[in-house]
Amino acid sequence: MTDKKTPKSPAPSYTQVGSTSYILLSDGSFARKLKPVVVNGVSYYNLSKGKGVLMRITADRVAEYISAIENPQPEKPVA
Repeated sequence: MTDKKTPKSPAPSYTQVGSTSYILLSDGSFARKLKPVVVNGVSYYNLSKGKGVLMRITADRVAEYISAIENPQPEKPVA
């Protein structure tokens, strides 16, 4: 029988600012933690698309969305 060890999560790279909803990031900037909105038993987060437009996505798609923003794919030319 082999022991499967659960990989440890890295330590958070932020510090809670008192009892507020703000955090101090490792690069020195401040941010506010997102709070989920529960609709029909599903947790969603509201993320900004810019120009005052919000997008509601599920918690499991947040990392995918952020990755797409940080690593945009070049557009293919239309034939």
